[in-house]
This record gives sequence, structure tokens and C-alpha cells, in this order.
Amino acid sequence: MASMDKIPTEVQNILPASLLEIPRSEDKLSVTVGEVGAEEVDTFGWDTVFAIPIKDVNKAVVDHKSSPKGFRYEDKDSGVTCSGSFGDWQICKGGDGEDIHMCLPVRDLRGTYYNVAGKKVAFGYEKLNAIIEIKLKYIPHQDQPTDPKVGTFHNLVVRDKSEAPKTDPVASLVTVEWESGAVEPEIAKYIIEGAITNWCNEHLGDFAHVFATVNLNRYIDKGEWAFCNPSYTSYAYIDGNTPDDSVLGVLCMTGGRVPGNNAQQISRFAIPKGSEAGFLISRERFLKDLILPTLPLQWTHASVNDFTISQDNRTISLKDGLSIQLPDVHHESRSFTPCLKRFALHISGELLRVDAYTETEISPGIVSWCQSTHWYTIGLGKSKQGQTLVYKEYQAPVICHGKHESPGIEILDWMLAALAVIATAVLGILTGGAAFFIGALIIGLLTGLAVATPEMIAVANTDTSPSIDLLAFNAIHPIVWCDSKDFKLNFASLNSSFQLGGNPGFV
Repeated sequence: MASMDKIPTEVQNILPASLLEIPRSEDKLSVTVGEVGAEEVDTFGWDTVFAIPIKDVNKAVVDHKSSPKGFRYEDKDSGVTCSGSFGDWQICKGGDGEDIHMCLPVRDLRGTYYNVAGKKVAFGYEKLNAIIEIKLKYIPHQDQPTDPKVGTFHNLVVRDKSEAPKTDPVASLVTVEWESGAVEPEIAKYIIEGAITNWCNEHLGDFAHVFATVNLNRYIDKGEWAFCNPSYTSYAYIDGNTPDDSVLGVLCMTGGRVPGNNAQQISRFAIPKGSEAGFLISRERFLKDLILPTLPLQWTHASVNDFTISQDNRTISLKDGLSIQLPDVHHESRSFTPCLKRFALHISGELLRVDAYTETEISPGIVSWCQSTHWYTIGLGKSKQGQTLVYKEYQAPVICHGKHESPGIEILDWMLAALAVIATAVLGILTGGAAFFIGALIIGLLTGLAVATPEMIAVANTDTSPSIDLLAFNAIHPIVWCDSKDFKLNFASLNSSFQLGGNPGFV
């Protein structure tokens, strides 16, 4: 609210409180892209995020002629009137999270009021920009599919009602840019500010623009694509360096999950460089839904309950104190059983790191050990099926092996030979396992299967690897931005989250 002690007494004596005590928002200090550190992309607890630049949002507003043509405000008690014509409304810098700042160009303002002598006074002002703060909301689409399996469509629009208008108004005034010089008489400034703000609180729904449409709870057979099938949706805004590279995003929970305490927050790096839009899948989803279920496929003596996922959803690791039996290694007439003692699959930026440590008892008092670390990246590639996902080693693996022996134990020649054979065999098991898990992640992303078969996983990084088209369709298709068409991918990588970039085909 405006501070009444800053308003001239003459103005207070003439104008009603409804024009003077309007809701106001402070102009927030924007943080520019250049002021942030590492460009890791987080989803802040949301399962998926679909982000586009504000320039495309604003272009759609103009192309659809969504802005009201003008406004007229009248206070019947005081006789104050004010009207003007609107240009195209545009989202502008200064918002954050759920708060959106919109610039309302107003032209040819005309108004009247009665002075203290009871005489009617007319005033005018040529050109200004009113910056207001608003929120958005989702409403069910009017034309829903008759088949509930198709899902229900929800439109992202401006919020035009508030359950607590005094503390959470539909619209609050941030500032006014007076482009035609000083306002004369001074009282007209207060009338204009109050009239525009009050009109917006009563008629914001006249801005009839659908920013995006989200299909919720689409039926999926046998659980395919559950990790990216929206069941709850929200939105968020963040400033960029300029109005054009600021970002608006659709935030979704999938698989029937609820957001809990998730903030309406989006990464300023959600859109990859060189892409027009960005789509993110949280690391929690591909660790829990795509990698964890495949661990027992590679290690048949393991169960998903043997592993834990870190609180920050960056690491799957073998629980402390557990040991997993690996396939036996044979040398001459003897068999040896390696045991996995430590395991961790960790996401750091664009890298997937796989650490493993095994021990194999050769004979009482003699244990062979092997430790390995592998690093992988994921990106776009090609197969006979078209565009696909591929993985590659980021650097040469680090391998260490040796033996532990109790004091007084004699190492025989056959033991030395067995140690060499076991080291080679276990290294193969660990290397194959690391590649298997990365392949499982890729096939899970490409096919939507939470638990792909080993035979399916084996086609990752081959000429028969599935096309990425199914992923693009099932992950991105349920969210449609205004004026967008088919999403054309040009980027895919881990970046803390799994990040897709491309062009939504805006008109």
C-alpha cells in the first residue's frame, strides 16, 4: 500500500482511499546471468521442466492480439474517472519464481475529478508504461477429451481472482514509467496509478492469453514413460541479462507424485546455449526410475533394497556393510567368488562416475582386491533408426588391484597365477557393469521402460539403438507452448539433470 504520509494533503482531501491505498510491489533487484557460478542445471525438486525464452512468450501475446484494447475506471462515490488505450502487454524483467512483472503500455489517458471547490477538472496524459506484478494459474481446458485415458488438459493463464485480495492481490503496481514528462496536475498521477491498478484487480481476466497447455494424468500402459508423464503442474520465471533471454518454465511432477515444499523456481541455464528451448528430467527420476531397477539385472545376487540414493539425488551407492556376490571366476580346477564391497554411481555436472571395489578370497588369509573408477558422458548421436543417445568414456578409467595377506601366510605359485586371472576377470566384470548401467539409462530414456531387458540394453551405442523420437514425443508432447509446433532436438546431455535442447518451432 502507498504510504499516506507521503501523499500531499490536498490530494488526500480530494481522492478516495480506494485510489490512494492501492497494492504496490517493490521493484526487485535482478541478478544477471554473468553473476552466477557453475552452469549446472537443477530442477529444484520438480520431475520435469520445460523452459522457453520470454521473447517467444511475448511474441505469442502480440501475434494472438491477447491484450485488452483499453480500460475505463470510475469511482462513483467521488466521481473520479480515468480511461486509456493499451498497447501489447509484455512480460518484463523484475519478476521471480511465481511473481510475473508485466509492462502495460498505456496511451491517450483521459480523466476527470472534482476539486475541493466541487468543480469538475479534466486532465490528460499521452504515453506511459505501467509495470504490474501478477501471478499465473492453471485452469481446466473447456473442451476436454471424452476418453479419460487421453488425460485432462490445463491452460496456463493469468490469475484473475484471489482468496486474500488485501495480502495477495491479483495485481500490484511496481512502478510507472512516465514517458511524456511531468504529470499535471499532480493529483492526476495518483488517479492514473490507482485507476490502472484497481482496473487490473477487477478485470485482469480480460488479458485472455493461454501461455501453455499441459496434459495431466495421460494413461500409459504398463508404466512406460511414467517418469516423464505429468500428473501435477506449476510454473516459474527467472530474469536473464535482458528481457529477451529471461525464462518462463512449466514445472511438473510425474507418476502421481506431489510437489511437497518445492519452490516455484527454475534454473537460468535451463535452455542450453544454441537452443531455443530446454527440457529437463530430474536426476532423481533417472536414478530411481531408470538405473536403480537395472542393478539386479547385472548382479543377480543383488536387490534394489541393497542400494541407497543420496539425499541430493546425485549418487546411488551400496549400503554400508553389505556385500554382493559377483559371478564366479575360474582358474584351472578352482573357482573363486568375487564380492562387491563398495559401489557408487555419481552424477557431477555432465559426468557419470562409477566407482567399484571388490574383494575375492583366494585362500584363507589371502584376498585379491580390485578398485575401478570410470567416467562417462551422454550426448546426441546417430544410428540406423535416426537421431539417438550415445555414451562415451570421458577419460581413461583408473584401475588399481592388489592383495591383502595375513602375516605368516605363504603365497604359492598357483595363487600368484590365480591373482592375475582374478584381477583381469573382475576388471572385466566392473567395466562391463559400468557400461551396462549407462546403457540401461540410455535405453530407459529412449524406450520409456523402467526395467529394460539385458538384450535391449545391449543395443545402446550400436547402429540399432532406438531413435530419440519416442522420448521427445512422450516427454515433451504433453506440454504445448502457445504457437509451438514439433520439437526439433539439437542438444542432449547430462548437466546435473538430464537436459534436452531444441527448437519448439514457434511461428
